[in-house]
Amino acid sequence: MTAADSSLTHGDHPVACLTSQELEMLRQLGPTEILIILGVVLLLFGGKKLPDLARGSGQALRIFRSEVRELSEDADEAESVADGRPASHGKSAP
Repeated sequence: MTAADSSLTHGDHPVACLTSQELEMLRQLGPTEILIILGVVLLLFGGKKLPDLARGSGQALRIFRSEVRELSEDADEAESVADGRPASHGKSAP
């Protein structure tokens, strides 16, 4: 496996990604495997810690999505400025 297979580059920062084989493996997870994984998680963290774990994961996912959205908007704005179009600031006038 080459470096290009295991990561993508965005600027100077490597971004980890899944290979096609890993994605195919994830698609093959059935309900039995998912239940086993959930059972192991329940045994490891206990019933009292799971809500906190889920809340923290959800918050991290929301933050990640907002950061990705901001980066996308910044890239679109930079592209429009480079093309000579006026930059929009995310909200259109009513």
